[in-house]
Amino acid sequence: MQDSLSLHDFGSRVARDPDNVFAQPHFPGWHYSLLKGDRGLRAGRYALLIEVEDIATRDRYMPTSRSYTIEANQFLAAYPELAVAYQRLVSLVVNISPGTDYEVVTEGM
Repeated sequence: MQDSLSLHDFGSRVARDPDNVFAQPHFPGWHYSLLKGDRGLRAGRYALLIEVEDIATRDRYMPTSRSYTIEANQFLAAYPELAVAYQRLVSLVVNISPGTDYEVVTEGM
């Protein structure tokens, strides 16, 4: 978080922004959520969760963690407001933890 922005203010600011990254179109099959820790080691801290329906859909747009496909670049060119909104979100954060891709191994009912 920016030094002058409290954790509460961060969540409120993102939620109130009508042009936030969560209100933008995303790659088909991708879903973005802002999570806030309720209890435990990360209580009160935020995390960005990006869920992708499957590995093939992820690789269709991002075959590696640092590269976009031609199709992804065409999508981003068609929706430049997505990149602007993402940069606005990132500008509020001081310490960004590296991301990790997780694959569902098994699920319960």
